[in-house]
Amino acid sequence: MYFEGTTLGLYSYSQSITLPCNLNQWYHIEFKNINFSTKTFDFYVDNVLIQSNFPFCSQTSVNVSQVHLFNYDYATAYYDDVIIGEPLSDLWVTYQPDTGTVPVADTSIINILFNSTGLNGGTYYADLIVNSNDPLNPQISIPCTLNVSYNPCADFEYSLSGCSGIVGFTDNSLNAPISWMWNFGDGSTSSQQNPTHTYTSTGTYNIQLIICNAYGCDTATHSITLTNINGPVPASCTPQTNSPYTYIGIFNVIFNTINNSTGSGDDYQDYSCTDWTTVTVGNTYTLSVQTGYSYNENVRAWIDYNNNGSFQTSEMILDSYNNVYHSANVTISGTAVVNTPLRMRIGSDYYSMPSPETCTNVEYGQ
Repeated sequence: MYFEGTTLGLYSYSQSITLPCNLNQWYHIEFKNINFSTKTFDFYVDNVLIQSNFPFCSQTSVNVSQVHLFNYDYATAYYDDVIIGEPLSDLWVTYQPDTGTVPVADTSIINILFNSTGLNGGTYYADLIVNSNDPLNPQISIPCTLNVSYNPCADFEYSLSGCSGIVGFTDNSLNAPISWMWNFGDGSTSSQQNPTHTYTSTGTYNIQLIICNAYGCDTATHSITLTNINGPVPASCTPQTNSPYTYIGIFNVIFNTINNSTGSGDDYQDYSCTDWTTVTVGNTYTLSVQTGYSYNENVRAWIDYNNNGSFQTSEMILDSYNNVYHSANVTISGTAVVNTPLRMRIGSDYYSMPSPETCTNVEYGQ
């Protein structure tokens, strides 16, 4: 769609469009510059006389020096009938190019993109401000209006709880849905807005959400991949590092068939869904932990033998002080819950700091 000036140089036009949510559409504004001798004319908008005997002078070329979008949904002020607002930040309307020259008897097109992605139903306003060297029209304002329909737009996100198979779903749909139907991809469904579902098998699942309101229905689908289902129960706490420091932290852990190397300054990390081994009650295994080469550290380790998500003093399997290489022979306790994945936690910190605790932040370590 083109908005064409006739022979009047740079003048503003307004445009109002309606889009459903999460769509975009290009429109065009065309400026004409035609060389005429000085004349006058009457200027009408919607059959209302705006100005009579308006002069139009000869112009060799028109330079469009700057194009701005101003959003007068927010922080609007008026000065001498010119809208002064904040530059558009929500980007529901964008444009290109923002500078150019309109030669005599030629045109220049500014492309306007209306984008309703992420917008709730309603009407949105903005002004396209064009500055030029036209002496009669050094600045024009082109009102832009976007009407977003109230049909629902489905969207959701999900979060995994370790490798327990528990997945939480959060509805992020637009335009106030009043009903929800979830299909979790394993034959289970829910009509809750924000359900939690437990998967019992490893695999990839296609999750579908159908929402409806008075204006219609919409569907969103995402795929999730779950590995090592029925892993350890989620930990009751996740201690963090107050001041992560390069070369301080856990660099390598070896325990039976586990051999996991990591970098420094990584803060809390959970490898329980990807690094695991099988041990036997009563057998003894060597746990080796290497920390940074530059500084000695204190290291402690625990196994959640009773699988309750927390770590007791009786479950500590390593307590090493002021070293780079830390090791202990670990005999698997007879109190351990058997045939069930159990969580091992390892913590480290700079040697002059207190030894790590199970749920207390460390200062520099991991």
